[in-house]
Amino acid sequence: MNQTNKPGVAAIITLGAIQILSWGGSFYLMAVMANPIAMETGWSQQWIYGALSTGILVSGLLAPLSGRIIARTGGRLLLAMSGAVMALGLVIMTFSYHLPLLLFAWVIIGVGMAMGLYDALFATLGTCYGAQARAAITGITLISGFCTTLVWPGTALLIHVLGWRGACLAIAGLLTLCVLPAYLYALPATRAVRPVNTRSPQSSSADIAPGLFWLLCAIFTLASVIMTAISVQLITLLQASGHTLTDSHHFFLGRPGGAWLAVAGTGTADGAAEHGALRRREWFTCHCARNFTAGDGQTRVLCDCGGPDGPPGVDGTGADAVDRRLCI
Repeated sequence: MNQTNKPGVAAIITLGAIQILSWGGSFYLMAVMANPIAMETGWSQQWIYGALSTGILVSGLLAPLSGRIIARTGGRLLLAMSGAVMALGLVIMTFSYHLPLLLFAWVIIGVGMAMGLYDALFATLGTCYGAQARAAITGITLISGFCTTLVWPGTALLIHVLGWRGACLAIAGLLTLCVLPAYLYALPATRAVRPVNTRSPQSSSADIAPGLFWLLCAIFTLASVIMTAISVQLITLLQASGHTLTDSHHFFLGRPGGAWLAVAGTGTADGAAEHGALRRREWFTCHCARNFTAGDGQTRVLCDCGGPDGPPGVDGTGADAVDRRLCI
């Protein structure tokens, strides 16, 4: 595979749709499902949300390993298997009649998150397409930014019809059926040819300074904590204030521009909610949320802000993804 090739439009749409399903079946699941679980089981919501935190922790701890696997194999099979791993966790969650089993289910889901969410996907795209991956990354983040807009009402509907346990099984079925063929279709079967490293010793000065790197990690971690707290707790807080589940969704999804609010809420739309910027095609975006360790051992941060000429670039030498939720 030559790195001058670009992912096609159909592949970008497919990857964006699968990211919606993957995020909705893992990270954003508890925002809608925590209250029904607590009502049926009597478990405290602190423990239920603690299960989600366990999954996020496992995902962060496994992110470097995921990156090394991508560096060796190209990442296609890793991503393709992520849906089955998440589905296994959801099946275990379905039959969780004791709290420790729920926590174990989220350990499995956390493994799937490390395999199949943004960090692994973007590292794979960088490995497969090099600098040509930047447009695909922008398109995928824009599409999957509508995750909460689609997933929260859909999950609420499944819970209403099937109960929360049945909803877990239904989502597990979707992950099993959709993720594997989608990644096999959308990603190339062969790895890109990595260019020979011609860096001189003097070029090491261009790497980001360690102090700035850890400062960026701290900023991204704080932003992720705030985003997670809002995305997970918002519906619960609205319900505690007397709103129904349907009203809670309509509160921010049913208003003018509400879909864009949901996009911005995921932290992935990269400023695309600025309608004027979209009309003028001024893509003032910034892909700073992903850190990579290049194949030559040099650590870089994808922090390339684009101007009026197009979206930002991407360092195509990415190998090891460092999860932004666990940088400090």
